[in-house]
Amino acid sequence: MLAIDARISPDNPIAAEQVVDYIIEQAELLTRFPQMGRIPKPSAPRELIFTRYPYNLIYRATRYKIRIVRVIHQSRLYP
Repeated sequence: MLAIDARISPDNPIAAEQVVDYIIEQAELLTRFPQMGRIPKPSAPRELIFTRYPYNLIYRATRYKIRIVRVIHQSRLYP
């Protein structure tokens, strides 16, 4: 998320903070609702698609923890 902040911050530091805060809030929601995201392919990590900002959160959920794989801009291809 440092890369997201670094990319947006020079033009609009307030917007950068809002985007990063939103992503963190959504990631924290996953601890209560780990099945929120969709599974794009069998055995692939789950994907939480944001509508407010153009990012997706890729994660793996086990019974006891959530592991964030990456946060990716929606314009980028993700296998």
